[in-house]
Amino acid sequence: MRGTLQEILLGPAHENDGRMNLFGALRTSMATTGHQSVKEFQKAEVMVAPALQTEGKALQRSQGVGMGH
Repeated sequence: MRGTLQEILLGPAHENDGRMNLFGALRTSMATTGHQSVKEFQKAEVMVAPALQTEGKALQRSQGVGMGH
């Protein structure tokens, strides 16, 4: 799926795969981790957990729920 620059940066996200709405994802991530500025957020430690990318997605698809439905 391809989107316009506006869709990529600002949304709306038609799929929940992380390719759209960059600023919305940044706001959500900062709120979830409790950071109040981008500068503060840049100093956060990063942990990669590959299962988080797919966790619950198969269940959402089978139930027809979640973003994109």
